[in-house]
Amino acid sequence: MSSVAAWWERVFALLPGHHFEIQQILVNGPPWNTQVALHGRVTGALPGGRPYENVLFQRMRIRWGKVTAIESLEDLQLLESALEHMCSSGVSLAGAAPIRDAPLTIR
Repeated sequence: MSSVAAWWERVFALLPGHHFEIQQILVNGPPWNTQVALHGRVTGALPGGRPYENVLFQRMRIRWGKVTAIESLEDLQLLESALEHMCSSGVSLAGAAPIRDAPLTIR
């Protein structure tokens, strides 16, 4: 499984019922070098009803329909606080090790 798929799987496991809303999406470039910029929000409730809201900015590069690069930016202090709250509420997955890409092997 790719690290991106594993990351989204973890997000939906940690934030069930949260709402992802796209505020704006910009697309530019030809099919061999398409640039996508996304501005979005995630909102919902953490264990115990504590509200969670964060802003997400994402930039993607797409070549012939295949995403070749993704960069994401969000308020990591808000995310860290939410993960700490989940850990203290017994959600062990919130304290799991970061998901990383496997090292490339060049032959």
